[in-house]
Amino acid sequence: ASNYPLVSITNLATGHVTYARTTNHSSLGIATGSTIVTTTFDVPLGAEVGRSTLSVGANGLASRAKRVTLR
Repeated sequence: ASNYPLVSITNLATGHVTYARTTNHSSLGIATGSTIVTTTFDVPLGAEVGRSTLSVGANGLASRAKRVTLR
């Protein structure tokens, strides 16, 4: 499979983007319909704190961004 998910975290104050590697995927399928698919990730140590957006992408397809706050 070539569609391993990647998490991107964009800091809203600076616009800097940090990427996080994902693990423990429940599925690597793309067309999963209404099936909930999960994965885990750790925020990298160098990620900027503060208000950010987070999205998950694979094969050029990204989820809708979700607002998060890194502390």
